[in-house]
Amino acid sequence: AVVVGNQIREAIMRSRIRKRSTGEDIGNITLSGGCALYEPGERFSDVVERADEALYHAKQSGRNQIRTAQPTRQTAVA
Repeated sequence: AVVVGNQIREAIMRSRIRKRSTGEDIGNITLSGGCALYEPGERFSDVVERADEALYHAKQSGRNQIRTAQPTRQTAVA
């Protein structure tokens, strides 16, 4: 997911945004994302929450990047 996310992020970053009405070059956009690995027995809402936390970490760390969620305590201990 991180590899694909970075490929999408890089493709978007290379694109230029233009105003349709005038053709004026507005610039480019960037993408930040978060990924989380499903852990056996984990609720779907918990996976989404961890991915969301990774997204906010990406934004707080300078944007234009894909971050992965930390494993849960249960998985980290095992």
